[in-house]
Order: sequence, then structure tokens, then C-alpha cells
Amino acid sequence: MDDYKTGHRERLRARAEDTGLDAMRSHEILELILCYAVPRVDMNETARILIKRFGSLKNVFSASAEELMEVPGVGKSVVDWLSITGELVNAYCAIDPADQQKVMKYKDAIEYAVSLHRDIDPPKSVLVFTDFNKRILMKSVICDSLSWAHSDYIRRIINEALSLQAKHAFLILYSGTTEFEIEEGDVKDLLNLSRSLQAIDVELIDCILYSESDIKSLNACGIMNTIKEESRNKVLFEEYISE
Repeated sequence: MDDYKTGHRERLRARAEDTGLDAMRSHEILELILCYAVPRVDMNETARILIKRFGSLKNVFSASAEELMEVPGVGKSVVDWLSITGELVNAYCAIDPADQQKVMKYKDAIEYAVSLHRDIDPPKSVLVFTDFNKRILMKSVICDSLSWAHSDYIRRIINEALSLQAKHAFLILYSGTTEFEIEEGDVKDLLNLSRSLQAIDVELIDCILYSESDIKSLNACGIMNTIKEESRNKVLFEEYISE
């Protein structure tokens, strides 16, 4: 992809960050989502054709694989990506706001991790998204291991965050081992994930380490200080770790 098209994608991401998805046209939102499904291909024209063909984002997400495959530029990877996105949107819309748990403090995140543990067969990497009001939108098992930082998983995380219009993210790592310590490479991976999420106006607030003997908030332990310093909302981090 040439420099102009690469620059177009960066400008599109910047607009989403600055103005939010509500200020963007349907084909622009769809193009942004497709950027993560097909990272090195210009999807602008494909997004326009999809919206013109089906009439709306909702109709694109609910279209059958056969219908989608009739559109030029749409292959299996795009169909699979749109199918996942549609499922996420439907799941989010079905949630009653009164039933949405909030994550206000790091102790809330730990409590939520504990509540999930009974249904978790470790090792597992789980991403939790919350909205502007810190209500939990969705939890998503990223992988059945602790290797969540693979590029395919990062693209999936970004796509899910965009689909939900999430504002905050929490990573929960269930090791299934007695001891579980973070390594330098893991901290770098967290920083890279934070930067990717910040590009779409989502803050990575915490990473919870869950072993058989301990549950630890990396934010509360000070291990995510670099992420905090790079955040546009440092007060959010300070409130999160306050007692």
C-alpha cells in the first residue's frame, strides 16, 4: 500500500479518536473496521460499495456470507470479520443497562476477575471492555493461552473495541499456575497494546494477573506507570487505584 493510502488510514484513525464514531459516516466507520481485517489493502471503495449495496452498517453486519462474497473486494477474511462484528453489536444491544456491572476501582476489576474464574479453564487471556460510564460492555476470551500479544489477537481486540465503541479496556490473564510474575517483554507488550487502543480513543486501564495463589493488579502495583504517563486522562488512572 502506498504512502498516500497509509496516510489516509492514519487520518481516519485520528478522526475517530478526535471526534468519535458518531461524527463519522457509515462507510468511514466500516472502512476503519475493515482496516484491521485486511491491514495492507485499501478498503475505502469496498466499504462504500457495501454500504451502497446493503443500505446501512446494521444491514452489512447482518448480511449472509453469500451476499457479502458477491461484493468486489470481499473475501473470506472480511466475511468472518464482519460476522464477528455483527455478533458483538447484537450482544451489546441486548444488554439491559441496569444489569451492567461497573469497574470503578482496581478492586472492582479484581472482584470481576474472581467472578469469571469459575467459568475459566486456564490458561486464558480475557479482555473486558467498559463504556464512558465504566459499565462493562463485554468480556472476550482472546486466546486459550497467555500469548495474547500476537498481531492477529491485537487486530481482533481493536475490532471489538471499535464495534462496541468502548472507552476502557482491562486485560485479565489466568495462568493456572501457582506463581505468575510479569516479565519485561510482557510490560512492553502491554505498552504496545495501550498505544494501539489509544489510537482509537480507548484507554487500557489495567492488567490483572490471576494465579492459583494470588490476584494482582499491575496498575495498583505501579507496573503500568508508563501507560499512565502516556494517557490523555491521568486522573482516570489516579481515581482507579485510589482506595
